[in-house]
Amino acid sequence: MADPSGPGKFILVGLSGLDWKSFDARTSNGSLPRIAALRARGACGRVRAQGAQSEAADFATLMTGVHPEVHRVWMAQEPWEGGVRPLSRASWRAAPIWARLAAAGVGTGS
Repeated sequence: MADPSGPGKFILVGLSGLDWKSFDARTSNGSLPRIAALRARGACGRVRAQGAQSEAADFATLMTGVHPEVHRVWMAQEPWEGGVRPLSRASWRAAPIWARLAAAGVGTGS
């Protein structure tokens, strides 16, 4: 039987506003055993935004794999005909990684 954690498997989890101190404690003390196991077999780290206004751009960069010049996300809000509105996934001008993989025939889930 094939090892389900072998080559060809990839998981990306992005969490905005995660309390890292609590996360570290819970993955160390057994409260989150499955997450701890994933963390032990892979890589885990923090992406630090340059400031509150760039957090949306940083997250879009992580999820699309392209620079802000391509995905066109610069701030947490965007202008629209009614004034200014919060940014959403619909604001991105580049497809997220999972959509591009699916288009190439690679099975994904989100």
